[in-house]
Amino acid sequence: MVLQGLYKTGFHPTYHHEHNLFKLNVQDLHYIDGVPQGSVLGPLLYVLYTSPVADIIKRHNLMYHLYADDSQLYVSFKLGSDDPLSSAQYSIETCAKEINNWMILNDLKLNEEKTELPLLNSRYRPSPSLEFVRVGGETIQPSSSVRNLGVVLDPGVDMKDHIKKICKTCHLLLTNISKIRSYLDRDTTEAGAHYPD
Repeated sequence: MVLQGLYKTGFHPTYHHEHNLFKLNVQDLHYIDGVPQGSVLGPLLYVLYTSPVADIIKRHNLMYHLYADDSQLYVSFKLGSDDPLSSAQYSIETCAKEINNWMILNDLKLNEEKTELPLLNSRYRPSPSLEFVRVGGETIQPSSSVRNLGVVLDPGVDMKDHIKKICKTCHLLLTNISKIRSYLDRDTTEAGAHYPD
């Protein structure tokens, strides 16, 4: 299946037994940059192309999570003195600056407008007093809540915002089902009420 996708996008792999690897010969491609939209190789090539971002993050001793074209930087520190907080802020800012420079050199764009700064801490401990982080030309202030892979996280990690969002969505779905309930049989109504499973 992967090989069929390679052929469709203009890559013609040949397998070399003695070296246990595939060789790709590109023929008749008329693309200056990128890959054809919908290509099975698109996500894989993007991950390969942007893999140096992980090396940049590691150099700054930060934790990270890369998911498709979404990058998340993490830093953990104990409160007590200002030093760990300012050190964390410095690490994030210098790392973001280096990532931004790498992206510019490689014809990519760091989207500062979508950058968020969640400060997550136990509700039993004082909140860190980080006022902002500079990313590119933007000053990013702490967010009251952020969405991460469908989960809404709030500073105290008590999940109140996430539960509120789920209840609102359920109420909307049930309201919509009630409007057409008289046209549905019992099984269809139950299937609609349990969506998505």
